[in-house]
Amino acid sequence: MKTSAGNTPSQLSRIPDMDELVNDFIQEAITSLEKVEPLVESLGEPYLQTIETNIRILFRTFHSIKGVAGFLQFALIQDLTHEAETLFDTIRESPTVQSTDVLTLIYDTIATLKTLVNEVYHHSAHQAIANPHELHSPQTQKQAHGLMERLRLVHGQQEESENFFDNTTSIEQTYTIVLRELATTLHILIASLQESSSMPTSSITDTVGSILNILNNPTFKALIQGHDEALSLAQSASVFADMIIAGDLSLNEQVLITLHSQIDGIITILSSTAEAFEMPASVESVMPSQTDILHSSSAPFQGSNEKFSAGVANPTEDVQESIGQASSPNQSQAIERTEIRVETAKLDKLFDLVGELVTMQTMALNSPDLQGLVLPQFRKSAAMLTKITRQLQSVTMSMRMAPVEILFAKMRRVVREVSSQVGKSVELYVSGADTEMDKNLLELLFDALVHIVRNAIDHGIEAPEERKQVGKSETGAIMLGALYEGNDIVISVRDDGGGLHREKILRRAQERGIITSANAHSLADEEVWKCIFEPGFSTAETVTDISGRGVGMDVVRQNIEKLRGQIQISSKEGIGTTVTLRIPLTLASMDVMMIRVSKSYYAIPLGAVRQSFRPKTTDITVTMDGLEIVRVRETLYPIIRLHQAFGQVADSQDLTKGILIIIESHNRKACLFVDEVVGQQQTVIKSLSDYIGSVAGLSGCMILSNGHIGLILDPDDLIRQAEERASVLTD
Repeated sequence: MKTSAGNTPSQLSRIPDMDELVNDFIQEAITSLEKVEPLVESLGEPYLQTIETNIRILFRTFHSIKGVAGFLQFALIQDLTHEAETLFDTIRESPTVQSTDVLTLIYDTIATLKTLVNEVYHHSAHQAIANPHELHSPQTQKQAHGLMERLRLVHGQQEESENFFDNTTSIEQTYTIVLRELATTLHILIASLQESSSMPTSSITDTVGSILNILNNPTFKALIQGHDEALSLAQSASVFADMIIAGDLSLNEQVLITLHSQIDGIITILSSTAEAFEMPASVESVMPSQTDILHSSSAPFQGSNEKFSAGVANPTEDVQESIGQASSPNQSQAIERTEIRVETAKLDKLFDLVGELVTMQTMALNSPDLQGLVLPQFRKSAAMLTKITRQLQSVTMSMRMAPVEILFAKMRRVVREVSSQVGKSVELYVSGADTEMDKNLLELLFDALVHIVRNAIDHGIEAPEERKQVGKSETGAIMLGALYEGNDIVISVRDDGGGLHREKILRRAQERGIITSANAHSLADEEVWKCIFEPGFSTAETVTDISGRGVGMDVVRQNIEKLRGQIQISSKEGIGTTVTLRIPLTLASMDVMMIRVSKSYYAIPLGAVRQSFRPKTTDITVTMDGLEIVRVRETLYPIIRLHQAFGQVADSQDLTKGILIIIESHNRKACLFVDEVVGQQQTVIKSLSDYIGSVAGLSGCMILSNGHIGLILDPDDLIRQAEERASVLTD
């Protein structure tokens, strides 16, 4: 088979901004593949309209990656995307529900493409790309070629693939080919808009963004500098593209046709200047001209002919009016880009610096040197600085936030593959997918969620015959949900299976020496369920590829603890099991209430604080067992003396001379007894060192305004300790 491997690196060395082009390609490719991967699962579901929509998106994405990879002469990426694109085109022509094998093949292709792009990234990070054929490891090359053979077998096309770029391709020809590829994608989008008005905005803006990257490229600008007509068209198209991305123009077929006409004009000029240039037949056969678009047999295009008959250089009056209303007076200059890409390392560095800024601001504004001074202007400026710093931190935080939909979408593949392996029918239902959390947390949560879902299918959901016998639907259900609760995000995984078997877990726990037979039956269900998180614990009779080794839930616990999170299990035999993960929204900062106990300062997460007050003697009761309780609006709360919990001497032992703070966690409440409430502030969270390890009642530390260390309390653990003391005293 003839492939793109015959390309030489000579053209790459002629492009002055090669590094920038490669970096843009890497970011575009990885982002695009991440976006479309969740769509693959829908190809196996019995909804033809969804299949038609998503296969077009997949086709366009791979088509764009192929075009730019060809331009940069990344032969292996170009060839693999070409074969995948051919498969998508076959499905697009005759949309049907795809088999599990086809879905797995597409997933493997996406995974291999990511590997290929990452190898380009690692190579370009250490040295300039002199020869594109030395980018990939032999193992990856073998894997890619194997995938191409599998793809050809599926789409049934064994003919030779055309090579768009040969050894004599000039820069003019290369840009022409890439622009033609993008124009083809634009034509597909226009046709899709005619068929359905619900075309995803991201599909259009991604393609238009790729066009804008070419138009703004310094090499391309230098290339057309001597052609006034091409320069004018490029400037006009750049304005159009910018306004589309910025949302200043409505996304309709008229706007896209006008942009296509301008790109088509540029292609015509570039083609005429290229010496002895002939577009390969395989490209020309699929490339629509501007005339083809305007005279399409589709009704929506026919209705648009009158408006767009003015030609390439004359946009319609309606579009010109839109530009006049939304753009600057000098319309020949492109509007400034509304978005840019930033390396993750730089974003993390910015986040760390903002955190340090918050800390230093707190230290500066609370400096002992300022105590007792009357500085009204300084106080006013300080208040404004605090406001701006908080806004800066909020904006920086939002840059790291992403919807959990990214995580939930990946679970559809897990459910399909695992249920198929164990011979069960399982449906996945999702709620709260638009809930956002720190993007770094999403990546860390993935493994934990995979283990929980796999366990729910393998251990929780019964076999179809068993479900039918007990009156359940033969198809099991797993519900994934996410919601905000205070400063936390709560993710739940619920199944309608047989639930956890208490006696079976107790028996296995006794065999492993986790619990003793003396206290086994007196344990609450919550204590019994905790046994499944022990290393090596499993109730499976046989070891399989999915379970039985006892490492799954142990990994879950370790990952959640790394995130300063909590995990809870509730289960009813015969009804189902719910696993709840409670994770801080971010690992970096939070709003806290500062309190003082003796000479030490502590911080309580503000989301856990419900009320603070000074109690009266009549409100306090001491039980016969010595348990201190306070009555607040006819509700009784246990009192936790914080100085006793941390071995300190309080200012006073008299509860009426201190402050009680009601805290809440998981709908459980208690009162903390402290000496003073200092105030509220936003703080940067620091983890306790590995040397100190985990400390009961604490979740982290912070730097105080005087440079000393303050401790951040863990409300859930404090309430748990209070409940345990109460249980011991009443037994």
